[in-house]
Amino acid sequence: MGALISTEQQAILGLLSKNIFGKSYIVDENIDWENVCKESRAQSVLPLIFAHSNDFNVLPQELKTKVETAILKNTNRTIHNRRCHAYLHKLMTDAGIEYCILKGVTSAHYYPEPLLRPMGDVDFYVSPENIPKACEVLEKDGFVTEDKFKSGEGHHLVYKKTGYHFEMHYEITGVPHSKMGETISYMFSDICDKSMITNDEFVTFMMPSRFHHGLVMLLHLQNHMIIEGVGLRHLCDWAVFVNSFEGYEFAEVFATKLKTIGLWKFCNVLTHACSLYLSMPEPEWLDNSDTAAAHKFINEVLTGGNFGRKRENIRYEGMIMSVQGRDGKKRGPIAQGFKTLNHNANVHWPFLKKLPFLYPIAWIYFILRLFVLITIGQRPNLKIIDSIQNSNKRNKFYDSLKLFEPEE
Repeated sequence: MGALISTEQQAILGLLSKNIFGKSYIVDENIDWENVCKESRAQSVLPLIFAHSNDFNVLPQELKTKVETAILKNTNRTIHNRRCHAYLHKLMTDAGIEYCILKGVTSAHYYPEPLLRPMGDVDFYVSPENIPKACEVLEKDGFVTEDKFKSGEGHHLVYKKTGYHFEMHYEITGVPHSKMGETISYMFSDICDKSMITNDEFVTFMMPSRFHHGLVMLLHLQNHMIIEGVGLRHLCDWAVFVNSFEGYEFAEVFATKLKTIGLWKFCNVLTHACSLYLSMPEPEWLDNSDTAAAHKFINEVLTGGNFGRKRENIRYEGMIMSVQGRDGKKRGPIAQGFKTLNHNANVHWPFLKKLPFLYPIAWIYFILRLFVLITIGQRPNLKIIDSIQNSNKRNKFYDSLKLFEPEE
């Protein structure tokens, strides 16, 4: 393997290959299983690597008990999450509102054992013209939201009530605010129309078409990869989805459109990484010429962890990444840093759009606030030089992926 992988990470990859794709894996009993469990939590794949009781018979008894407890808690959370999806489905369909689930039970649907896929919030999409009605339905049902999510700077509204956490998207995460973004948004214009009612593990929900789901995942992956890091769970989601296609079917659905919006190379790199590191059967359509990029991608995953859990400064790096510009423009780290500060200011104080001369006050506020949070231990220490150096290295890799650069 081309990436630097520890013995514990190799064990995790081997167990994922076994439980997802049925590959044989011989367990090395000399492995530090405490570190295996720690790493699997950082990658959000603990239930997937210990899918069955015989998978963790090699664990010391005390650790085995902890793992059993953690998996039981995950199962309970997953079952509750599915009840939340079912509740959402009833609310939306009773009100005659078209919607579809983004990730969540849609991603789990492609797993051999859907209940093993860890889940958090309920993310769903509603067309912008139906947002006011959907807000009314949720608020009448007792859900509340925070005003800052209505500033127009985000891409979703967060609604909560006891036991429920819904994120209602009116824009797909990761769509750039540029000409290319307009093309991608047009591809999503019929996402609700083409969604399918699906029954899966005791829950009924609206699942996007395979094209729309694949595009949602690609955009989500590239966006979080840059801003806060992605974990092995994201790669597993992609692997089981791609493996659901036969022969050249995937290329027939995706190739032309992804080449048009500059995501075909990224798609190939992800898929090649799945074949190399998760033992996913290599698709016939795969262009695996850029093996080096696949190695670099898995290195990003293994060093960053799910949403950056393994590298404290990855969020700071994301704030100054030049490829982060949502308007499609690339900037230097300083210019992008101020762009991020402006975005945060607009989220919290929308009136600043009309009073841009007050932005410097917002910059000072957010910088001072960050240092206060660091001082009281609520944010990791800011390592400015390391963050700039790492962001430059990562920029070079992301530039090589040619994200949103159409192929001829």
